[in-house]
Amino acid sequence: MDGQFQAMQELGNDLSPCPIDMSEVEDMTTFGVISSISCHIQPLDLKRNEDQSLPETANAFFELYIEDANKNLVDVPVLIKGFRDVNGDKPNQSLNYESSRLVHRFFMYDTISGIEKDGGYKEQKQP
Repeated sequence: MDGQFQAMQELGNDLSPCPIDMSEVEDMTTFGVISSISCHIQPLDLKRNEDQSLPETANAFFELYIEDANKNLVDVPVLIKGFRDVNGDKPNQSLNYESSRLVHRFFMYDTISGIEKDGGYKEQKQP
């Protein structure tokens, strides 16, 4: 999507639009811990950029890595419950670990896929 590498950064609360504190983030880094955080957010309440057209983090792809003891980066597979494949099927809906599809790249807010016109996102069309 007309993008380029932005930066490598240590993960904080970037993946949660819900308010969480750093102790909860640190708990998530413990192996085997399952976290569930929920809140209600109105789409228009998402952080906006200067021209108020799209959320600041719209369509910013994320890739998660864990840094091991040798300073090597190991990619982390991510399960997205609402994932749809090219046929429109939702293989992750039942959370069956045999048939679920894991991804490495994902974005938090999708403000482009609903725009019907090719290249409409460049014209700041809304989905």
